[in-house]
Amino acid sequence: SEGSLLAQASPGLSFLTVNDGLSQGMIFDILQSKDGFIWIATKDGLNRYDGARFVTYSTNPFNPFAISSSEIWALHEDQKGRIWILSIDRLDMLEPESGRFFHITSNGERFHGIKIAETPDGGLWFAGEEHISKLEIREDAIENAIKEGTGIVEGKWKTFRIDENRLPPGKPMGPGPIIFTRDQKMLIGTHTGVEQLDLVSEKFSPIFESHPFYVICMAESPNGAIQVKGNLNMGGQRWVEISGDSTRSFIDQQSAYPRSRFIYDKEGNFWTFRDWKIQKWNPDSFFSGGKPLVEIQGNTLGVNKSQAGTEYMIDKSGLIWVGTSGYGLIKIDENGPKFKTFLPGVSHRILLEDPDGGIYTSWFPDKKFTDKTFEKSVPNEKFKSYQYQTESNVTFAKDGSVWLLENWENRLSRQDVPSETKTYYPFDGLTLLTDKKGYLVSVNEEGLHRFNIKTKSADHFPFATPIPKLSEVSKYLYEDSEGTLWIFGLTGLVKAVPTSIGYDYTQFINDTKNPSSLCFNTVTCAVDDPIEPERYLWLGTKGGGLSRLDKKAETFKQYTRDHGLPDNVVYGLLAEDHHGTRHAPGYIWLSTNKGLCRFDVREEKTRNFSAADGLQNNEFNSASYLKTKDGTLIFGGINGLNVFHPDSLHFNENLPTIHIVGLSVDNIPVSTVGFGKKATEGGSRLQFAHDQNLFNFEFAALEFTNPSQNQYKYQLLGFDQQWV
Repeated sequence: SEGSLLAQASPGLSFLTVNDGLSQGMIFDILQSKDGFIWIATKDGLNRYDGARFVTYSTNPFNPFAISSSEIWALHEDQKGRIWILSIDRLDMLEPESGRFFHITSNGERFHGIKIAETPDGGLWFAGEEHISKLEIREDAIENAIKEGTGIVEGKWKTFRIDENRLPPGKPMGPGPIIFTRDQKMLIGTHTGVEQLDLVSEKFSPIFESHPFYVICMAESPNGAIQVKGNLNMGGQRWVEISGDSTRSFIDQQSAYPRSRFIYDKEGNFWTFRDWKIQKWNPDSFFSGGKPLVEIQGNTLGVNKSQAGTEYMIDKSGLIWVGTSGYGLIKIDENGPKFKTFLPGVSHRILLEDPDGGIYTSWFPDKKFTDKTFEKSVPNEKFKSYQYQTESNVTFAKDGSVWLLENWENRLSRQDVPSETKTYYPFDGLTLLTDKKGYLVSVNEEGLHRFNIKTKSADHFPFATPIPKLSEVSKYLYEDSEGTLWIFGLTGLVKAVPTSIGYDYTQFINDTKNPSSLCFNTVTCAVDDPIEPERYLWLGTKGGGLSRLDKKAETFKQYTRDHGLPDNVVYGLLAEDHHGTRHAPGYIWLSTNKGLCRFDVREEKTRNFSAADGLQNNEFNSASYLKTKDGTLIFGGINGLNVFHPDSLHFNENLPTIHIVGLSVDNIPVSTVGFGKKATEGGSRLQFAHDQNLFNFEFAALEFTNPSQNQYKYQLLGFDQQWV
């Protein structure tokens, strides 16, 4: 939502260039095929991108089924999944499963075309300089090209031309864009506007005429409006929108690369490049002289301002891909990084919220932050005279009074805010918590300590024997939904159930012979299960990952990196507010040494986030986590705070396809063309000789938001007993 804590002022940008494996920086077209791969037409080669690597298809005079030109102008995927490739004077068709390129001819000659479109019946249409053509290919022609080993397929062509009298003197018809609309109209951009070809009468008629008006881009919006962009001889560009019988236009005199195009998103807004900026527009605002929804300055792009934003493609995840005229690809994540960092440059520890919603951090003890962007603050009047100590702890009692455990002095102090006077009481412990009954509770190696603020009296409830402390920085105490206290940071986990005379203690420690025991004795944090808090308690450990305690059975279940966690050191745990029934998802968040993790407590699935998602750093800090009264989650790390409300996070739910993209036998690469897809369907086999006993697979999930964060499970049938 607008103004949410996680929203960034500008989209997230990343770049892919020749340094990343792209064959050439000048991009003429971009396509995402149905199987998820991204194809890039460049001035030197056709590229296929899988999120980790580029595969480049280049000419090879010794291979009749190699691509016939390195300078690729246009791409199109047909209904059968074949990729059509137009270059300056050639037309190729790639059969992805075989990896063969077929070369389409017209009367034995090379075909000249610029743009491609397809009708619902599978007919392929090509726009050229002087005409448009419809192509039909017989299947036996492809089979013959394979048998003959030539790769050459003679097409059956039908050609359509505009009456020369309707064209400017000396000007050809195009080349211009060609589209087939949802209401079954074939539209062609020309030097004089937009023409419609009636597929029955085979005659052209003008939809929009303007002299001169060289149409360079045309697209249909989600609501059926046709938007056209073209160049004017006098300079500048003209934009036209045709919706039913109404037309509106706009002459744009701002600087723009002449070949720059535009693309609609699913909401009906469009992306383009003008005034040396990449912009996103609402059409109504654009044609009425308003302001863009998104604007990315040229200096942000790091490229020559005149060479950015020529080609556009929006992938299945909603990422915007922009081809430049010389600098490679720009990838735009419109949502930007999912997280925003506040108070950077500081390693944060203790976090605290007062009854009024003010936030305190131990690094700035003189300030009370009044908003969760940490941009507004007032002087800390409640405990401004307290000096921060690593071991100290502050709590707010139910009556609003402020209490500090000065454990270096073995005392409690209560501060009167107006007078700034303090009252001291003897008290022991490592931490301070206000429990559900209003007591102040602390703990140390000897046991629990409880202070009654009404009677100003303290009680001590010792353990049977002292329990050694394992953590120097910890919150040490967590009170669950039923009022049970859980003690951590000492050895193992201690359950403290309140009774009429004190507490009943149960200690849980790791038993290496019992896999249902506590997985690790250094427990760092605890939180109730968001769905069944009376049944389960979740624990973070400093080396053993995440552990779930079944409170009734008193058994533990462990989750580690092998289960998808980013790291086995968990510093903080916070639960999202749960909405709905027990069948609705429930999530807890983990701060670790390797970023944040959202863990689905029922599906036992992880979603991990790193500094690439906007985190302050991958490394977070012990005891630096806070859930505020409104459900906002705050995690502190070595370079600031990450603050977000889970309801404001929007995740890409696109389920990517997975493909085998690399295979080597005895460290010698083997072609995987046609293997990855059919292998998953049980229809393709590879045979190995008896002495070929070393082989390696590479696979990729075709989801490009943050490819390095994609996670996999795999299983080699007949060898692995379960998913790895």
